[in-house]
Amino acid sequence: MPSPSELVLSVDGVPEPDGPASEQRDRSVAATTLWAAAIAALYVGVLVVLLFVGHHVTLPDEAQANAVSSGGLNQTARELVGRGDPSDFLADYASAHALTHGANAYAITSKLARAVGTPWPVSTANPHPPTALVADLPFTLLHYHAALAAWDLAMLFALVATVALLGAPMAMAVPVGLAVGLAFPGAYGITNNVPLIGLGVAMAYRWRNQPALAGLGVTAAAVPKASGVVLVVPFLLAARWRAVGWSALFYGISALIPFGFDDHVWNRYFHAGVAAVNANAGRSDNASLLHLGRAWGVADAGTLVLVALAAAVVSVI
Repeated sequence: MPSPSELVLSVDGVPEPDGPASEQRDRSVAATTLWAAAIAALYVGVLVVLLFVGHHVTLPDEAQANAVSSGGLNQTARELVGRGDPSDFLADYASAHALTHGANAYAITSKLARAVGTPWPVSTANPHPPTALVADLPFTLLHYHAALAAWDLAMLFALVATVALLGAPMAMAVPVGLAVGLAFPGAYGITNNVPLIGLGVAMAYRWRNQPALAGLGVTAAAVPKASGVVLVVPFLLAARWRAVGWSALFYGISALIPFGFDDHVWNRYFHAGVAAVNANAGRSDNASLLHLGRAWGVADAGTLVLVALAAAVVSVI
């Protein structure tokens, strides 16, 4: 039996003996690490340039703000220099800011927005679960406008990564991902956490045979909105129990992190956040699957059945 020093843990935690396969995996890990470091350096460099430019330039159509008539490019440009209009990101950022400062993360959004210096007359609480706030916690280290630029840039990177994970070469993934983020409705999408759902789906599909990475993808899709948990259904139907277990572990960790700031954060969400979800359900611009089904005359139960059928089909691919 190999000694512990001769074992290498695979992605899903199964020991692999040292040898040619292990050496190949080590090279793959090293290459992946190098790619990750390069992407992180590129992200930081671009962000610094954007924030510097944002303080010294006046953008075209500045007075039109985020009006659809001024185009997606104008909106994205404003967001990337920290000048975007209030959006879902403000709600999540303000809630995350409150969470880290001992305040109620699910107080009325207008109150929390004023606390971060950006008035927004919204009379409901944040409808997103505490898991969504976990993704915003690192951005609270920056003031709101810099955080907006950092978030939107990260979502552009997420769009590019999503296309790449679906199998497109990087030469295609970059322009396609950027094009999605620079046009409507993508220009609106990067101001919230929807790109994380797409990224999670792509990760879970691309690495469906690697349990830990698939579980990370499921969690990425489920963190923004609990409905993303449906992504675990194909793994359940395919009896891929290790992927299900990793998904439960990662999602459980994301659900526990907010408790480190506020013992009552989930209670506050179920009281005020869920009420906000119900209040938003009737909005014409609501992007939920149930709302889409209603727009096509499909009952909620029918929509859920269709989602389940889609998950069953994916499970056999």
